Amino acid sequence: MILYPILVKKWKQFVDWLHLITYGKSEEEIAEKPKRITTEEDKIASILGKSKFNLRQSTPNTATDLKNENPIEKESTFVPPAKDEAEKFDIDVPLDKVEYLSQEEFDAECEQEELEGEYDAVLASGASYEELAHTNRTIADKQASVTDKDEAGRVLYENKQTEMIEQVIANGAEISKTISTLIDVHLAMCARRLQGDNEIVYPKDFKDFNIDSIF
Repeated sequence: MILYPILVKKWKQFVDWLHLITYGKSEEEIAEKPKRITTEEDKIASILGKSKFNLRQSTPNTATDLKNENPIEKESTFVPPAKDEAEKFDIDVPLDKVEYLSQEEFDAECEQEELEGEYDAVLASGASYEELAHTNRTIADKQASVTDKDEAGRVLYENKQTEMIEQVIANGAEISKTISTLIDVHLAMCARRLQGDNEIVYPKDFKDFNIDSIF
């Protein structure tokens, strides 16, 4: 009974020794591999932990070129818009060359009365502004046609008793003579027209007609 524990202990030592001899190397190699793997993983982790990679977007060259451009060059390429209206020039006229009436010389009421008188004279004449303007041009034109002289003479003749025509005649002897000539032309043309209207037109064979042949 005393030897039994000793034999069991010896037997256990023998089994351990035998197991160590048979499987000891392979277990040591297996044990070393995880250590190597762990050391490599640690190295990779340490490298990843220390590495700092910064991804930056590349800036195009055109953007930097636009920032570095000279602003003076931009202004040189600027074209001003075309002006629709012509520029107005300010012209200073000396006051000594401007004719004006003093407050004492200018009478607003008198000026208004003169304008109203001229307007009333035009209305009293019965002629239109176009007829009066044509008559004025004919009086000034020395080479006016007979038709224009006839028309101007008619206007002058129909309004010869009005104040307006009397004022025109009073401007000078030459104008008065021209007006008389135009009136004479108009009267001569009226007589010619009346003579033409009253003239009897006979048939071509009237000269050979014998009144006795009727009876």
